[in-house]
Amino acid sequence: MVAKGSSEAPVQDHAALIQLPGLSAKANCSGLGWQASVGNGGVAGTVGQNRAMEAMQLSLSDSSMSGGISYSAHVSNIGWQSAVSDGATSGTVGQGQQIQAVKINLTGDVSNYFDVWYRVHVSNYGWLGWTKNGSPAGTTKLGIPVQALQVKIAPKGASAPGSTSDSYFETYRYMGYQTPGSYPKVSCNSVQLPSYCTGYFTYVTPSRIPYNASRQDCINAFVQRAREYIGTRYIEPWSSWPGDAVDCSGLVLQCLYATGMDMGWYNPYNHRWLPEQTYNSMNWYRNNTFMPVSTSAMQRGDVVYYRGHIGIYIGNGRIIDSWPGIGVTERSVNAPGRVIGAARPFA
Repeated sequence: MVAKGSSEAPVQDHAALIQLPGLSAKANCSGLGWQASVGNGGVAGTVGQNRAMEAMQLSLSDSSMSGGISYSAHVSNIGWQSAVSDGATSGTVGQGQQIQAVKINLTGDVSNYFDVWYRVHVSNYGWLGWTKNGSPAGTTKLGIPVQALQVKIAPKGASAPGSTSDSYFETYRYMGYQTPGSYPKVSCNSVQLPSYCTGYFTYVTPSRIPYNASRQDCINAFVQRAREYIGTRYIEPWSSWPGDAVDCSGLVLQCLYATGMDMGWYNPYNHRWLPEQTYNSMNWYRNNTFMPVSTSAMQRGDVVYYRGHIGIYIGNGRIIDSWPGIGVTERSVNAPGRVIGAARPFA
């Protein structure tokens, strides 16, 4: 309390009431054109209709302070466009180009009191995670269109409206079959060896499975890669490309790589130069690297263990393996000697 008109009145340097600004989001969709505007947290665009967003318009209203909203789109065959703001069009209209990713920011005083959270719905994957304040949402380098956009203004520092996992990526995220538990995982992305691996023994078979591969896709890639090595000579310890040389575990390693399975410490470089990796067949057998199965219930795509040896079971009592003096061949499961165990890399 101060006397009326007193110079002792406190200085007011902040708004007495901070009101959540209104939001309008509008999407232009392939085959449909501009859709009706939605408000804060609404879904702009379409879901389940396989229609790409081609353009967007965002604006704020009813704000008690200065500032606005700024946004940009990553567009097919164009890349990131310059940011626009407050109702302007980002993207393209009538050109058949697809929005693949977005960035959204608040500006002015509004940005001091509020965050802008947003996420996108993309083809094949569905809704990605939430992100905020200028970070990219969506994908680039993959040709995957955005189908819908959800934007939400929230008080500064408020928690995310939902999961923030995988809000943006530039390489395919695997979403198909996956091995259980702690067993080595498959991936549509090719294995990258550690940086210390240099020189001749760094060849890695590129992953051949799609991002939504089934278990059978993984088995097919594994066995097909083994067939491509038939006729390759045997050198111990060795794991390189078809026509060069592989030993028994070196062959299996390269065939696993065809499914994007990263074996970590077990890699071509270490297999060659670390004495403890000369016989990885026995390491894998003793460590249960893959899920053990009964030798009486082996299936195509399993691995078969022998004393100091490993082969790839292709069904009907046959294996593909690499053997001293004969290299990589297809032969009877009993040809290398007594079977001591079996395991299932793709359980």
